[in-house]
Amino acid sequence: MYADEKAPDTNPPATDRTTVKVYERILDLLEAEGIRAVFGIPDPNFVHLFVAAEKRGWDVVTPHHELSSGFMAEAYARMNGTPALCIATLGPGVALASGSMMNSLVENSPVIYLGGQRARITERRVRRGRIQFIQQEDLFKNSGEVERQH
Repeated sequence: MYADEKAPDTNPPATDRTTVKVYERILDLLEAEGIRAVFGIPDPNFVHLFVAAEKRGWDVVTPHHELSSGFMAEAYARMNGTPALCIATLGPGVALASGSMMNSLVENSPVIYLGGQRARITERRVRRGRIQFIQQEDLFKNSGEVERQH
């Protein structure tokens, strides 16, 4: 950097009431619906949500398998009469949770499933950036509503 250049501001802008992290807003919305339990494996996509949920006093359950987390969320919802949240890692994790998602649909259990997905540009790449990438919309056509972001 040259002497006459201004150093970049490394301090983030002051947080005001209109600035909310996405995972905090998701938790706010779920709490408004009475949801206070999250099941899943906290991968890098969702780790902040898990930590924030635990700080808020939620029941946080982290099994070793996504299918187990889905069935645990369903059991929790049925036993407590309140909805539960199940989070699956992108790619194979979402595929593994699809069995419990179908079961939740058939049993009419109030479980919300969240999963990550890589950017759509990844579909056109050959081996670069495709780790844990699958076209997962087809897995869930019959299991419930799919919200797709571009």
